[in-house]
Amino acid sequence: MADPKNPDILFQSSLRLPGLFIERLRRQGGFSMVQQHFHRELEVYYQVEGRRQYFVDRRSFLSEAGTLVCIRPGSIHMTQPAGPEAVNDRLLLNISSRFPLQAEALLPRAEIAVLFKQPFMLLALKDSDRLFLDGLTARFTDLTQQDALNAQGEAVCLTLALLRFLMTRSQERLPAEVFQTGPRQQKVYEAIRILEKEAALNLSLDQLAARLFISKFHLCRAFKEVTGMTVKGYSSAVRIRQASELLLDPQYSIAQVASQLGFSSLTQFERVFRRLAGQTPRDYRAERRQGQLDRP
Repeated sequence: MADPKNPDILFQSSLRLPGLFIERLRRQGGFSMVQQHFHRELEVYYQVEGRRQYFVDRRSFLSEAGTLVCIRPGSIHMTQPAGPEAVNDRLLLNISSRFPLQAEALLPRAEIAVLFKQPFMLLALKDSDRLFLDGLTARFTDLTQQDALNAQGEAVCLTLALLRFLMTRSQERLPAEVFQTGPRQQKVYEAIRILEKEAALNLSLDQLAARLFISKFHLCRAFKEVTGMTVKGYSSAVRIRQASELLLDPQYSIAQVASQLGFSSLTQFERVFRRLAGQTPRDYRAERRQGQLDRP
């Protein structure tokens, strides 16, 4: 249904189930994601109509109608407008590692795990595949307008059908020219490699620009255009992603993790972690440990 508080949203509905979130969104006008993000779920994005500019793990590309994108957990990504498109329509699924536990009898968890570990997938679907995905999209959309309890069984079946489709295409690769690799992109990707390799140093913008032999103003402009993020925002996301991995190691205290990744104080670390990860470091650690204990 339309959102009376935001006239640009023509239709929006969603469904949240254990280990699964489904959303259909159709809107007009240009918009960008509110913030850069990475998350622990597998993200599947199907472009029904319109175009979006994508950045995923040092790759930039254009998503057009009929494009299916699968992004593994932990990948830093962003979408932004690709031009003055009148309408953008997409289906989004976030699938957590808990989801296969409900579906083990229908699809072995080991098979689904392949999608959680491989680099992101980008598929430009042929007409027959688009008919299949359009049909799934319509059924998912119907489910998002039902009661969660009544919708759960069919939602699991439809999600498994989508995962099976992805697994049959897991070895397909689009030609390299699909990805944007001009001089500006290469300079930004070089900056990203430095930020990821030396996250603990928390390099300043001046230091990073000097390493790249360009002005910080040029760097900021190019970085924003290519990734949709600021240099500082991307650096924070990289450090929090690394922090989330260190928090799984019981030999590190939360304060030690903060110090190792160059945060000036525990308070600053907790604030940034909560903003980007959606929970406190302590809650994240406790939840992940419990999840490991719950695994068969």
